[in-house]
Amino acid sequence: MGKILVNCDEMHGELSTPYRYLLGALVAAYVLKSRVRPTLAFVGKPPTIDGFAVRVSQENGLIAEVFSNQEDALNWLENVPE
Repeated sequence: MGKILVNCDEMHGELSTPYRYLLGALVAAYVLKSRVRPTLAFVGKPPTIDGFAVRVSQENGLIAEVFSNQEDALNWLENVPE
């Protein structure tokens, strides 16, 4: 298992709720089909990152969390058991 930090701080804009749902479901499906099942930490701020896609991916079996800053995301990744 690996750990991945996805920093979306430079992203701008907003996806509709159906697209956020689709994004969360597709990311979970893709990751869960692979041999490596990483833990994902997403960093970003509303309205671009609101946590909905992450919640969808969690409900589909992915270990993921969303944070408003990189420091908290890195601390969480450090403490997630491998």
